[in-house]
Amino acid sequence: MLFSQYLPSYDEVGRVICLIVSATYAAYPFMQFGIVYNRVIALFLPFKFDKLCPIQAAWIFVTLGLLYAAFFVAHQLAHGCRFAYDAKTLNWQYLNCPYEDRKYFYIFPVLIMTAAVLILNSVVAFQLMIKKLKATTSCLYEKKNRRMFWQGFVQDVFNANDLIWQCFLSGLINSPIWVFIADTLVWELSPICDG
Repeated sequence: MLFSQYLPSYDEVGRVICLIVSATYAAYPFMQFGIVYNRVIALFLPFKFDKLCPIQAAWIFVTLGLLYAAFFVAHQLAHGCRFAYDAKTLNWQYLNCPYEDRKYFYIFPVLIMTAAVLILNSVVAFQLMIKKLKATTSCLYEKKNRRMFWQGFVQDVFNANDLIWQCFLSGLINSPIWVFIADTLVWELSPICDG
């Protein structure tokens, strides 16, 4: 209890922790881009995989994603931003956060990176379907990579769906239940369906 006078109030600690955790959501599309890159090389250039996808490449994508998230959190904390649950709207909300900052540092980059990941995934999915139609035989390694790709593709589709609901569809109807469905329930669908 000696140090308790120097610590913020309990609510404030939770709001800061929620803000930090929510920033990992911003890092996710950047790391997903690294996974898509890895799957593209594994599926279409398997003999060059070790050269084009060393473990350092994975570390680079993860580090860049987490640095982006850290930058976002530091910027928001500097402005007194917090992330808290609002019982009136049944939703988690940013408090004291300039919308323009969130738009340029969070919403636009995450939407752009998610779109890039979906486009790359769609190209790979199209190529995989063409390969399947040609009925070429494939080894166990290729089948495993295909399964891993489809799992990542489904995760990316859920992530894009969540972003569309949060950024665009949540404001269509002015109702707490609608906002709860658009922002919270849809957000929870991804880990539930992936699990």
